[in-house]
Amino acid sequence: MAGVTAGSLAWRPGRRLYSRTAVAAENVAAWSSDPMKSSLGNWVRFGWLATTLALGATLLATAWVGLDRARAAASTLDLGQGQLLLEALRQSVRAEPALPDAARLDSLLRLHESGGLRYLALFDPDRHLLATAGTPVAGVPAPPPEPPPRPGALESVGRRLRMTASVMPARPAGATGLPPDLRAPGTQGPSNASRPRFRPPMLVLEFEPLAAERLVAEAARTFALSAVGAAALLAAALLFWRLSVRQEATERRFEQQRRLGALGEMSAVLAHEIRNPLASLKGHAQLLAERLGAGSPERLKAQLVVKEAERLEAERLAAEEAERIAGEMIGMKLVTHQTGPDGREVKRVLVEEGLQIARELYLGLVIDRAAERPVMMASPAGGMEIEKVAEETPDRIYKEYVHPGAGLQAFQARKLAFKLGLQGETFKQGFKFILSLFKAFVETDASLAEINPLIVAKDGRVLALDAKMNFDDNALPRHPDIAAMRDLDEESPLEVEASKFNLNYVKLDGNIGCMVNGAGLAMATMDIIKYSGGRPANFLDVGGGVTEDGVRNAFRILVSDPDVKGALINIFGGIVRCDMIAAGVIKAAREVGSTIPVVVRLEGTNVELGKKILAESGLAFHSADGMKDAAVKIVSLVK
Repeated sequence: MAGVTAGSLAWRPGRRLYSRTAVAAENVAAWSSDPMKSSLGNWVRFGWLATTLALGATLLATAWVGLDRARAAASTLDLGQGQLLLEALRQSVRAEPALPDAARLDSLLRLHESGGLRYLALFDPDRHLLATAGTPVAGVPAPPPEPPPRPGALESVGRRLRMTASVMPARPAGATGLPPDLRAPGTQGPSNASRPRFRPPMLVLEFEPLAAERLVAEAARTFALSAVGAAALLAAALLFWRLSVRQEATERRFEQQRRLGALGEMSAVLAHEIRNPLASLKGHAQLLAERLGAGSPERLKAQLVVKEAERLEAERLAAEEAERIAGEMIGMKLVTHQTGPDGREVKRVLVEEGLQIARELYLGLVIDRAAERPVMMASPAGGMEIEKVAEETPDRIYKEYVHPGAGLQAFQARKLAFKLGLQGETFKQGFKFILSLFKAFVETDASLAEINPLIVAKDGRVLALDAKMNFDDNALPRHPDIAAMRDLDEESPLEVEASKFNLNYVKLDGNIGCMVNGAGLAMATMDIIKYSGGRPANFLDVGGGVTEDGVRNAFRILVSDPDVKGALINIFGGIVRCDMIAAGVIKAAREVGSTIPVVVRLEGTNVELGKKILAESGLAFHSADGMKDAAVKIVSLVK
């Protein structure tokens, strides 16, 4: 024992046991990331998946080539079918001395119907329809395009193919010029022979492809079956992958459980040290200090260890005491001037570091609406309500207006730090603190940042002991981290419900509910209710752009307050229409089945229509002609 130093004796048990525990933990971690086992399984799975993908890709490629060749062969067959039909029709037309009429075209259509022919049309050189047989796809005979298409060219028309070609009927022996049915009116045959240009009639036919369509359909069916086969191969590969991974994970989990069992047995050895490690450390150090000589350096080290253990033990006891007290505070009812007479249930407790305070200061940043810019305020009178300081000693509040574009300047921050009486190191900390506060104010889109008190601790630190910040609601979508800090437990349930529909609602302690459009009109309505002997139960501003659904939700929230014994609806129809307000109120009253008296005062756009809707609703609404009349009526009905 004499040859062992204080440090080695104090920490030997912990180090030895920790080493055994660390070895066991490392063994478990090593199994979790066994490179040999993981790499072998991954290679097998990757090989199987790659082979399956290659087979599927080969199958799809072969089927796609077959489909492409089938389409090419189908185009050739379609062209051959069209040329055969066209040549047969040409021979039939040329065999006649005159152009065929509709009856002749109809007989030709029936003759070649088995060959896919479905429509025939004959046009003169000027693209005027002469005769037709069958029904075209478009429903109306379409003249040949100008200029005419290349002879033998196919044109796709729906499920049919169209060809256009010139035809010429046979002429009697010895005849000259055009056939009689192609001559211009009032001209003779021989004179037509001297015409400079001759354009023959045009024959248009539509036919349905026969063998080509079946060929393409068969190739497409083959491609679809190939795709299904490739998908089945891929599904099988993925299933094999999933099953193999699950099997390996199961084996690994069983091995981890076995090794963790061994680790649990070892942890039992540490139980005593874990329960009270500081006491064990202190005991070892005291034993060593007693056995070593008075002047031994090792004894001084042991005494230092004892003092450190005592300090740590005191901190542990303080932490346990703080935890116990915090546990007693959670769930209790807290009643202050901020919570109102009903109080709030404590659900969270903030545990702060205990500080020795030398001075209490005030520092705040707010938007000055009159000056249209932020203003930084500082006062050496911190730790009390700043409103009281402004009333009693306004000269102790120092202000620095901040230009919106330039921001808070360094000379302004130094000026405020001097006004607060900071010196030396605390001055440097206060200067940085003021600049940091303004930076946080701007970056979070805050409308108020107030630190009260800002303290100077006895050790020279400048710290914010308590703070309050308000944020611009319109900017909250840019700060989801701030929006996530909203504590709905600290808000009235009715106010939370109203915020879902963009309604401005504040719960008061009266019994007459108010629903008004416009904040100024709402304040005037509450004042006149108070003047008439009543007490308003809420502030509810539905706004100028409210919809019928918004009015319905506002009325529902209004009457859901158990303290409300009557409701006053005061609407001035400027942007919003009175008839829409009336419809929303009626719908809400029927949904909730409210029985409290409701006085409605409407003025403005569509006021007569709104009053008529209320009168014909069959509900017990009381109409008022002015604000005074409305306030007197609702107060008398509630009393």
